[in-house]
Amino acid sequence: MKNSTFRCAVPEDCFRLAEWGKDKLSENNGKPVILEAMTEKEAKSSGQNRAFHALLNCYYTSGVHSFDSIEEMRVYYKKIGGLVQVVRESLLPLRARNMLYRAVKILPLKDEHRRKIRTMLGGKKEVELSWSEASKEKATFVIDALLQDMFESGVHTSKQGGKFYEILEGMDKSGFYKKAA
Repeated sequence: MKNSTFRCAVPEDCFRLAEWGKDKLSENNGKPVILEAMTEKEAKSSGQNRAFHALLNCYYTSGVHSFDSIEEMRVYYKKIGGLVQVVRESLLPLRARNMLYRAVKILPLKDEHRRKIRTMLGGKKEVELSWSEASKEKATFVIDALLQDMFESGVHTSKQGGKFYEILEGMDKSGFYKKAA
């Protein structure tokens, strides 16, 4: 299969789109071809997202990891890349929170326990950012960490080894992923 992407840097380039589309249709034996218009940033984000989730699913399916769920695994790797932010948010109404703060002040507690209770009362929530929020460097760092863990745990020699190498080949062909130096 020839190049699977078409880039238009200036409007004049877009006139070649019809020719490119005809080539795609003939390569696909006349079956429908879906063209998706997106900016370079969107394409980068989409490619990184597809690669990340394909690798993640391969790793989880292999069973050679210590995560309890694929969700836990996904959040772990997104945290590595700084794609999870902690936001303070209490679920308690303000009045109830103030009464509890006052109660904590007068109870005979150690300072460390007092701090822990205040932190709990303040509440916190983790918010995941989209891949589009990640710089190419951050996304590459996360994918590198995931690949390193996959190699170290033996995914390439597991029942998912074939799928793993298929994903790597696709990442190599896409051109967006370059291993961090």
